[in-house]
Amino acid sequence: MIIALKRQSEKQLEQIRRLEERDRIVHQQLQTVEKEMSTKSIAADLHRRKVTELTQKISEQTERYDKLLLRFNETERALKDKTRQLVEEADARRRTAESLEVTRRRLEVAASRAEASGGPDAALQKELEDYKLLLKCSSCTSRFKSHVLLRCMHTFCKECLDDLVSTRQRKCPKCGLGFSKEEIKEVYL
Repeated sequence: MIIALKRQSEKQLEQIRRLEERDRIVHQQLQTVEKEMSTKSIAADLHRRKVTELTQKISEQTERYDKLLLRFNETERALKDKTRQLVEEADARRRTAESLEVTRRRLEVAASRAEASGGPDAALQKELEDYKLLLKCSSCTSRFKSHVLLRCMHTFCKECLDDLVSTRQRKCPKCGLGFSKEEIKEVYL
C-alpha cells in the first residue's frame, strides 16, 4: 500500500509539474499576446491619426477644388460676355464701314455730277441710274433686291439667296458672314 501511495504521489507530482509547465507556457503566450496587442494598439492609433490627417487634407482639397471651380465658372462667364461684346462691336464696325462706303459712293457721284454739269437731265439720269444700281441685287446685278439677311442686314434677290441655300453655301456674298435659312426675310422696297 505504501508503494501504491508513493506511485500515486509521484503521479500527482508529475501531473503538478505538467500543469506548472502548461501554466508557464500559457503565461508566456499571454505575455507574447499582450506585447502584440500593445504593438497593434500603437499601430492602430498611428493609423487613426493618419486617417484623421488624410480626411482633413481631403476636406481642404475639396474646398480648394470648389473655390477653383467657382472661379473657373466666373471666368468662363466673363469670357463669354466679353466675346459677345466683341462680336457686337465687330458687327457695329462692319455696318459703319458699309454705311461709310455708301456715303463715299454718293459723294463721288455728286462730285462727278458737279464736274460734268452736262445739264439737269443728264445729272438726274445719272442719279436715277445710281439709285437703280442701289436697288439691284449686288450678286447678280440683274434683278431687284427683295430679301434681307437678318444677321448682317445685306439685301439680295430671292433667286440668289435660294441658290446659296440649295447649294449649302450659307455665307453672305458681300461680307462672308454665315446665315441660316430662318434668317432670310422678305423686304419691301
